[in-house]
Amino acid sequence: MTTYYSSLRAGAIALSIALLTAFSRQAAAQISNVLIPAGKAKMVPIDKFTPDVTVADSAFECGTPEAHPADLLLPVDAISYSAAVPSRATERMSIVVFVDSTGSILRFAERRGDPIRPDTKGLPPSQVGAAVQAAALKTRSTTVSVDYRMHRATAANRGGGADEVMSTGDPDVFAKLEALGKPGDLAARVVAVCSGRKTSDRR
Repeated sequence: MTTYYSSLRAGAIALSIALLTAFSRQAAAQISNVLIPAGKAKMVPIDKFTPDVTVADSAFECGTPEAHPADLLLPVDAISYSAAVPSRATERMSIVVFVDSTGSILRFAERRGDPIRPDTKGLPPSQVGAAVQAAALKTRSTTVSVDYRMHRATAANRGGGADEVMSTGDPDVFAKLEALGKPGDLAARVVAVCSGRKTSDRR
């Protein structure tokens, strides 16, 4: 059981780092030290999981594509594409997608809810991660993480003073699940649009 929860926590760390890098590389580097252990979450089967935060399908605004050198979390060279739904100014969802040199999706993660934008001005590096974590948990959010390389997917509701609820399962099932809004479809659109010269998806 300890190994199981350690695996979940590793996935949560990867998700947080992926989504927070666009906000603050410094915060991303610190966040793994302050994450609440995944073992505190209530585990439910995916057919019993209901996302607390839903975001209507809409246009999105692309971030800047970035090269992702191989590391411990993703041991292959990749390109990451990020986007804010519906825009960075009015963000209700953030998503980041990692693809390999052939354009195949390796992993994607999305966070639905208020954007994480804490005031970290003047904080020492050792306190940045804690500040970001506190801001992330201030309001309710729903996260979805799909990792095809590790054959692992998670969905979680957390923050806002309520209990954390998490589900894990098959990445292909999660990516196509209607109850989660078919997140795999959005990930594919982000790659298609953001890998080109467009900066937004107006559909």
